[in-house]
Amino acid sequence: MREHAPTEQWSTTVLREVCGLLDLKSNWDTYGAAPIKRETAMFAIQMLQSVMRERTPTPSVVPSSIGGIQFEWHTNALDLEVHVAGPYDADFWFEDRDRGESIEDTISNDFRRLDEAVIALTVRA
Repeated sequence: MREHAPTEQWSTTVLREVCGLLDLKSNWDTYGAAPIKRETAMFAIQMLQSVMRERTPTPSVVPSSIGGIQFEWHTNALDLEVHVAGPYDADFWFEDRDRGESIEDTISNDFRRLDEAVIALTVRA
């Protein structure tokens, strides 16, 4: 097991919530929202598996109207939002209100900048 592998509780919770999103049908929000594709869900889970640490708080899991999945953390003056639109098509926003710093970036297959944000979130948790 990797040193920064997420706990079983984290992965079980998030996997259950992401799988629940796969049941959403077209127009689930009554405004024409797209359903979540299995490939998008798989990429989202794989991405989190590669950056989460043992002590990283469990994110909120939210569907997006374009058929994507958003993971959110809002804790200890830190905000991290990761939106996965599809496989290799994601972006994130991270803000440290204590330091007055923020980062926005896109994600394809290089998770290094997201990993840095998750480390900061974990250290302050």
